Amino acid sequence: MQPIRTFVLIILDFKEEEIVAHIKEYDVFIRLGVSNTICIITEEALRSTVIAIDCKACESGRGSFKCIYEYLFKHIGDSKYRTLFDFHRLIRNTIHTNGIYLPENNKDVDLNLFGMMFKFTVGKKVDFLTMKILLSLISEYNTAFFEIFENEKIKSIDYIKRLF
Repeated sequence: MQPIRTFVLIILDFKEEEIVAHIKEYDVFIRLGVSNTICIITEEALRSTVIAIDCKACESGRGSFKCIYEYLFKHIGDSKYRTLFDFHRLIRNTIHTNGIYLPENNKDVDLNLFGMMFKFTVGKKVDFLTMKILLSLISEYNTAFFEIFENEKIKSIDYIKRLF
């Protein structure tokens, strides 16, 4: 006999003065969710590619994301997307600290991307991850992936197995 499953729908009533705060939190949730999904897709694709090139490279694909994309750049002889990957890696790493930049090396980083200067200041919240920036990231990743995977050294790989 199958167990009976019960689903409970909880409807919360918010006080009028709480609504703005909840909308702001929802906005953060959506932006970070989109950002992390982009990172997940990108990282899996690049890790799978590095493993296909050399199964022992970057600790058999288990190295840091920076190790992965630096290896790939060296392999294809082109690193023009380094700032894009650096930017998003730094953004993604703030998920562990609710958006506050706390790098292991305790150093600030300034990156110029999309014609703008982005300052990652130790101990400060990263507040520039807007939907406009996210859409720019998606567009730039589209261009980067096209160029990376059209590179002859990558195109010559017969098969790239996904990690799962």
